[in-house]
Amino acid sequence: MERARNTDSWYAALVGAVVVAAMAVTNARLLTSDTFYSLYSGRFIVAHGLPRTDALTVAGHGRPWIDQQWLAHVLLYDTWRVGGYPLVGLVSAASIGLAFAILALALLRRGTSPVRTVIWCTFAFFVCQPNTATRAQSFAYPLFAGAMCVLLADEDRREWSPRLLLLVPLLALWANLHGSVVMGAALATGYLAWRALRAGSERRPRTALAYLLTGAASAAAGFATPYGTAVFGYYRSVLDNPALKTASAEWQATTFSPANLQFILLALILVSVASLGVRRGFRPSPLLVALCVVLGAGAVESVRNQTWFAFPAVAFVTATLSAGVPAPAPASRRPRAVAALGVLALLADAGFVAFALAGPATERLQVLLLFVGTVLGAALLGLGTMRRAIIAGTAIAAAGGVLALLTTTTADFERMTPRAAVASAIRVAGRHPAERVLADDFASGPLLWRAPALAGRVELDSRFEVFRPADLERYASFVRGDRGPFAGAGIVVVSDFQNPALAGHMRALPGWRTLARDGSGSVFVRRS
Repeated sequence: MERARNTDSWYAALVGAVVVAAMAVTNARLLTSDTFYSLYSGRFIVAHGLPRTDALTVAGHGRPWIDQQWLAHVLLYDTWRVGGYPLVGLVSAASIGLAFAILALALLRRGTSPVRTVIWCTFAFFVCQPNTATRAQSFAYPLFAGAMCVLLADEDRREWSPRLLLLVPLLALWANLHGSVVMGAALATGYLAWRALRAGSERRPRTALAYLLTGAASAAAGFATPYGTAVFGYYRSVLDNPALKTASAEWQATTFSPANLQFILLALILVSVASLGVRRGFRPSPLLVALCVVLGAGAVESVRNQTWFAFPAVAFVTATLSAGVPAPAPASRRPRAVAALGVLALLADAGFVAFALAGPATERLQVLLLFVGTVLGAALLGLGTMRRAIIAGTAIAAAGGVLALLTTTTADFERMTPRAAVASAIRVAGRHPAERVLADDFASGPLLWRAPALAGRVELDSRFEVFRPADLERYASFVRGDRGPFAGAGIVVVSDFQNPALAGHMRALPGWRTLARDGSGSVFVRRS
């Protein structure tokens, strides 16, 4: 029996609520260097307009600064002005939740059962979760999901559809929010060019021309920013910069390590399910195959691309399973078992809310309880007697997660930041206005965010594309503890927890003394 379309919307909202709840107790209530970068960049733009040259750091002084993500930075900064860190985290969580709700709706409309949709979308989120920090990329998730859905919906049509024009404003907005628009524009343009060639080979010139024009408009929209052609220099400084792999772990290639376990597991499942489909004669969507191959190769090349692979991979897996493996039927003949599972699901949701409100100290337990409640609840979605209770329980869990996020303290938001060391460095820098400050990758952002007066005195920050490759490699070597500070720096701030090798190196380095130290960070100054 075919489901009502409004029922699909409820199931999609259920997936979105689960993701928002998971985000609310994990990355949404944790500030990273990219979060601080977004905040102080947005503040700079609001005060001075779009930047063209760097005025924040010593190593980048006068070098081109093309803030391609300017709109995301302004949105996050204005959000902070309205509601502080909690509202910033909530906006990030809601944006990512919307992306997975869009994915869920697409799977349901393509014939995937609600049980499979909820479970596989949840699994896709856990593949993406390591890359869901509160930053500009949060806004790219729903745009990527929307673009993929537009392309998949067009694949089964013979003629060009006006709905494809949605790609143009979507990509234009994306072009001012996050640099991953290059990937989105390339995928959309490649698909549209393929459709144009196909229509041309079938002697349908009008259709071919419509696809060509849409492809050209999509390609242009991907670079529609206030910077004009200067944005190409930004992309070149990012995509053709081998020093980024040295300075940032997320730009490095994927390896067989525990940190990449979710991606490796999904890739193995994809290969296994594809083999099953081939043996059973299933003909998959050519577009989904192409997306999985292209984005899978990108994920192997760089850790930061794993997140995009999860969307088409899950769509491919669910489509293959739906075609060859019947969806599991709920145990409707065992009312006691059903009631017991329902009670367990609701208890898991209640436990999640209780621990979430207690604070982030039990983060892993919170995520486990939410996952258990989601899986048990998904297994009961096919039962009319339990559906409303499961949806209500998930809604309560999401509301509890949001409440926990909104009541998170500043100290908990900044728990990965060496707060005392940063405050101490700001004080000593104020007493010695001629001294430059060199901070590691976990302290430079908080320094520039808390003390705008330090603009132009901090050696480097997380805008790695701004700096010369030689300076960036030297900075990466310093953070690893392989070499000493920059010659002009008189104050050094280190996150002891994140970079213990650097902290030990600085304590043993001749000519430097420890000015301040606590459990999270240290401040060092030259003895002279």
